[in-house]
Amino acid sequence: MHDHITLIGNLGSKPELTTTPSGQLVVNFRIATNSRRLNRATNSWEDVDPNWYDVAAWGDLATHAEKSLEKGQRVIVVGKLRMRRFDSQNGPRTKHEVVADALGHDLTAGSSTFAKRLRVRLDEGGADQRQRVGGAQGHGGMQGEAPPEADEPAPAPDEVEWHKPPVSEESEYQPPF
Repeated sequence: MHDHITLIGNLGSKPELTTTPSGQLVVNFRIATNSRRLNRATNSWEDVDPNWYDVAAWGDLATHAEKSLEKGQRVIVVGKLRMRRFDSQNGPRTKHEVVADALGHDLTAGSSTFAKRLRVRLDEGGADQRQRVGGAQGHGGMQGEAPPEADEPAPAPDEVEWHKPPVSEESEYQPPF
C-alpha cells in the first residue's frame, strides 16, 4: 500500500531519462520542498530546512518530463510516496521516493506553454504520428506504462550516493527565489 502525496518544490537536479532493461522509459530527478516561517524575534521570514525527495516517472510521462522540466524550476508532483529504510556503513538511513502520477510547473512562480499530444492512427511504417498544438509533427515514444510494482524492497543506494553534497552546496545551484 502506498500513500498518495502532492509536493510543491524546486527541482534539485536535471531530469535524467533512461530505459530499463525491459524497455520501459523512466525519468529520475530530485525535488526539494521547504517552508518559510516568521522569526518573531527578528520579525523576518526564514527558510526552514528542505525535505528532499527522489521522483521517478514512467512511460510517456517520463518523456514529457525530460523535455519540459529543468533544474531549479518550481514544480508540482502528484504520486505515490515510498519510504525505504535500510542500514548503511553510517547507520540506518531513510530515503523518500515518489512515483509520479502527474507533473507540472507551479504557475504561481511563472508561466508555461502547453503542447498537447494528439493520438492518431499508426502510419504504414508502424510509427505513432503525434501532432503538437501549432501543427508541428513528431514521433512519440512508448505508450504510457505503469512502473513495475515494488512490493519487494528496492536495493539500498550505495554510499557514494549518500555522500554527494546536497544540491544547495553545489556551486552551480542558483536558488529560484
